[in-house]
Formats: sequence, structure tokens, C-alpha cells
Amino acid sequence: MEAQQPLLDKRRKKMLEKSERLEMKMQDEEQAAQVKMRRRLALFTASWVLLGVLAGTQMEGWTLLTSCYVFVQIVTTIGYGDITVADPQMKLFMSFYVMVCILLVAGFFSDLVNQIIKHESNNFVKHLKKAGDKGTGADENDAASQIFKKPVKAGAKWSVIVAGLVFAAFVLAGTLFYGLYENCSCSYGATAIQGCIPNKCMSTGGAVKSWVDCFYMSVITLTTVGFGDHSPKSMSGRVFGCFWMALGVGAFANFVGEFGKVFLTAQRKARIKSSRTIFREMDTDSSGYLTLHEFRVFALLKWGLVEPDQLNGIDKLFEQIDRSGDGHVDFEELQRFCGH
Repeated sequence: MEAQQPLLDKRRKKMLEKSERLEMKMQDEEQAAQVKMRRRLALFTASWVLLGVLAGTQMEGWTLLTSCYVFVQIVTTIGYGDITVADPQMKLFMSFYVMVCILLVAGFFSDLVNQIIKHESNNFVKHLKKAGDKGTGADENDAASQIFKKPVKAGAKWSVIVAGLVFAAFVLAGTLFYGLYENCSCSYGATAIQGCIPNKCMSTGGAVKSWVDCFYMSVITLTTVGFGDHSPKSMSGRVFGCFWMALGVGAFANFVGEFGKVFLTAQRKARIKSSRTIFREMDTDSSGYLTLHEFRVFALLKWGLVEPDQLNGIDKLFEQIDRSGDGHVDFEELQRFCGH
């Protein structure tokens, strides 16, 4: 028997390596599918913005810059409201256009949520692997006991810090640009201020922005609140704004996503109990060991993927389905309670 042990270990190792290769292949395929989907979504978004810009120039008679400025606001959901639609046909077009934009935003938001969920799932798998490494005598520094000493990994914290700094850089860029180059503007085109003289902007009723106003406008804009009390007025301000709004809103969304990952991870780890406490709860028959089913529940509770109340709810549902009380449920009973 002892002579066969090395052979069994070798076979077990080969099976494990094969399983890991298969898992990596599935992850690569899933990642490739996600990248393909995001490219399609980005391409459609760019095409949709271009369609709106062309419609604005043809139907509403806007200049290319004004049309671009308006539709970047719409797609990013900023919506200053400083330039509105007057032509009836354009109003009809805009009604349907905005509805599709909301669906696009929902698509990006859904992808963001999926990334957060995937992040949590990957963390769970890593925890299991590290716990397994400890059991097989792997590096103790990577053992599961080291995972929970800190509430959040340093790498995750740095991701949030970097994302926050990028967003702050866009806020600073907007504050400096509009504070230096648009502290007072008579505007032009549909938003031109009557009676305003560019050389005497402040004394003739021009739109004035203090440094506080510029900072306020930058934050309100890039967070897509867009009150509209302050907005780009000059031609150079709107050229800058077309790129600044599109990229800045993306930076804000990335910051929110990274913060969400860290927040959920910290929240989950705050709920984690000690292994001994969970073991005692799972070892209902006081046998001193866990079955496979009990270990699955232990792992879910240990790494904070489920709440005890959720498991209790599942147990109660099983008791409701198992009307015979024999500890088993057949497919007909499941179908009656859980549907197809």
C-alpha cells in the first residue's frame, strides 16, 4: 500500500493540473467574450453619438461643435439643459434617442456590477486555493490564516487610490481650464448673452465663474448630476468639454466601481466569524467532523458569501417542500414550489 502511495499522489497531481488548465481555459474564454461584448458596446455607443451629432446639424441646424457638445451631455446623462430642442421632428427623434441612451447606460452599469460580482467570486476561489495550499504544506505565507489579518488587500486599496486620483485629476483639469479661460464669457450662438461685450464681460452681464464655481461645476458635471446653473459657455470651453465630459465621466464610473469592490470586500470580511465558531454551528451532531455538505456551508459562511438567515430560509423552504417529512424532495415537489 505504501509503495502505491507515490503513484496515487502522482495521479492526483496530474488530475489537479488538468483541472486547473481546464479552469484557466474557461476563464480565458469568458474574459474574451466579455472583451468582445465591451468592444461591441463601445462601437455602438460611438456610432450612436455620431448619429445624434449628424441629426443635430441637419434637423436642428446646430453647428458641429454645438451638436457634439449637446449629444455628449445626453450620452453621459449630464444634461445641463443650456441648449434645448425646438424643431418638432428633432423632439420626436430625441425622445427615442434618449431611451436608447438609457439602455446603453444600463448596459455599462450592468457590466460594472458584473465586474464587482466576478471580483468577489475570484476572491472566494483564491481563498479556497490558499486554504488548500496550507493543507498540502504549501508556503505558509500564502495560507488562509494570513488572508483575514487585514480588512482589505493593499492591492485593492491602491486600485481605489489610483482611480480616485485619476478622477480628481479630471476635476482639477476642469477647475483650472474654466477658471483660467472662462472666468467670464458672453457665450455665442443659441446661448449668447444679449448686450454682453467680450472686452467688458463682467460689467455688461457676462456669465461669471469664480474658482469655487469652476470646482463646483466640475464635480457636478463629472458625477453626471448636471444642475445646469453653470456650464461651458465659450467655443473653446465646449471643445474642451466634449472630451473632458466623456473621459471624466468614465473616470468617475471607474472610481465608483473600484470603491464598490473594496467596500463589498470590507463589508464581507467584517461579517466573517472564526473557523471554530462556524465549525461548532455546522457540527450539529457533535461528531467532531464535517461532511461534504456541511463543509460547503462552512466555506460559504467563512468567506462571507451568504448570511446565516439566508441559509435558514433555504432550510425552511426545504421543510415546506418536504411535506412527507422523509428528508427528501422529488422533482415534482421542486417544480411545484420553485417553478420550471
